[in-house]
Amino acid sequence: MTMASPQPRHETIDLDDFNEHARAPRNVPQQGIWSNRKNTEDHRRWSIIELAGDNHSDWPRYAKVEEASSAHPSPLKTTISFNQTNFLHPPTPDREDCSYSHKGNEFNDTISLTSKSQKEGDKKTSPFVWWTLCLWLVGVLMLTLTAVYSTGSAKALMRQNFFVASPSNSILILRVMTELCALVLAALVVVVVEDLQWALASRPGGVSLLHFVGLDAGTGVWGLLRLLATAEWRQKYSSLFRVLTLQSLLVICSIPLPGIILMGAISIELVTFPEKTYNVSAGIAPFNASYIYDIRQSTATALLVQMGSPAWSDRDSFSLDPLHQGVGKCTGNDGGWAPCDESHLLTGGVVSIAPQADNLTSYPDSAAYVVPNTRVVQLEYGRVHDLDGLRTNGTCFLIGADSAASYWCAAVGKQKGLLFGSAYCPIALQLTSSCINNTAWTNPLELSSSLYVYSRYATVTYDRGNFSILDVSDMTPPEQDIIGLDEYMLSLSAVVPGFNKSGPATKGDNSALAIYAVTALPINDSEVAKKQSLRAVRKALSVPFSYFHANYFSPGPSIWELKTPREGLPEDMYSTLSISILSHQVVAGIPSS
Repeated sequence: MTMASPQPRHETIDLDDFNEHARAPRNVPQQGIWSNRKNTEDHRRWSIIELAGDNHSDWPRYAKVEEASSAHPSPLKTTISFNQTNFLHPPTPDREDCSYSHKGNEFNDTISLTSKSQKEGDKKTSPFVWWTLCLWLVGVLMLTLTAVYSTGSAKALMRQNFFVASPSNSILILRVMTELCALVLAALVVVVVEDLQWALASRPGGVSLLHFVGLDAGTGVWGLLRLLATAEWRQKYSSLFRVLTLQSLLVICSIPLPGIILMGAISIELVTFPEKTYNVSAGIAPFNASYIYDIRQSTATALLVQMGSPAWSDRDSFSLDPLHQGVGKCTGNDGGWAPCDESHLLTGGVVSIAPQADNLTSYPDSAAYVVPNTRVVQLEYGRVHDLDGLRTNGTCFLIGADSAASYWCAAVGKQKGLLFGSAYCPIALQLTSSCINNTAWTNPLELSSSLYVYSRYATVTYDRGNFSILDVSDMTPPEQDIIGLDEYMLSLSAVVPGFNKSGPATKGDNSALAIYAVTALPINDSEVAKKQSLRAVRKALSVPFSYFHANYFSPGPSIWELKTPREGLPEDMYSTLSISILSHQVVAGIPSS
């Protein structure tokens, strides 16, 4: 009788016991049901195997194999937890931590899918974080440097030959700096949008593939706005998504801001660096018509030439913007404030500076004279709205001859300004020499202007080469000078005797300037001709202020002979002159007057 081979005895394994065994630490004795297996026959059979020694370090080991890096993630080495799964990282089983249950559909691999390498990497800062931080620092630095440069705070830098050579070089540097700011901000956009994309892709539930591809293809303003417009804020997207999206939009929109703000309104300001400074007398003293009694023929000729020239000279005058409301005195048709038509500054020019100590050969790199705290006169011209009242209440003069004559009326306005109106004999009467006998042409007054006089102090910069005025800066607030009408008309009579009320001939004065003015000024029905004539008249009205003052009529040698500042002038007529290097700086915004 053949004995059947004994069949191996099968024993049912309790999965709960297996789970307890898998989770228990190896150095802790097993408890519960697992410990009861020590009393079984199988346990005694396996227990006869004894270790050769107690030193476990003698056991053979398998060397740890370093895995080569790959661009494709291993399904068993995923570094994304279940709470961060999305279409890029689907949940996969990991041998590191898993559990089992009695039911087949309760397999759970989501306890921890984070690899050891990822846990170790959390302790280190990602290089992308440093890259973003560096970009932010560079952006702040560039914006700061650009702001400092564009506000004129880098004045010491302007002494370099690069800026001295041409004012366009200053604009070039500002343009380069604004472009660099735009490049840095553009790089920030890339970094911020990438952070936003991966934040959307790796958040719990992630975003759909269509949304992600759409965001990746349109990371500009419209792409983000489209995503925001279709987003279900409260149900789908977290506050982190809203913050990152808003940050991206702000950064994108801020890229052109430096160029728009800085390049939108810029001006070139002169910067000077003095090389030699000495004391001088300069500027225009207060108006005084009594000097007419000391006038010489040479001065009378100079007055005649200046009044007959319709153009303003850049050697002794400088055009300005009209004074603003509350300071300017010009009025509109309704009697309220209105900006004046013209505004000019009289400085006296280089010919009012004493002594003239520059030999023009020393300091070849210097191209400018700088005279600070110079007393100057500002003239503003407006309109006269009540011409009938001016003709009725003003003092009127008929000057000229039968072949050429003009009619002038003058008065003092409500704002203490001088008002002037004039009419000119038409060409038809000039041809018949009937200007004096037929005075119907004197009404109405065709040209009119108001004149307001202000005194100020300013720093005047002259060109060392042609002595023209380059710049007027650091001006003090204007103070109105009240000029008497009789005194002013007396100064005009130095050239046009008919303006002297005390003189016997106030009608038909045959002066050269009166005839020249009538024949030279293009008075006709053309509005362009009238405006040109008006500008010429206004320029002629400014001439007395450049001559009738103490700095011009003071006794003693001329400025070409003086070795020291002219004596006997008011205290505010003394200043300094600096022979200076001339450079340029660009300033963003409206220049201050």
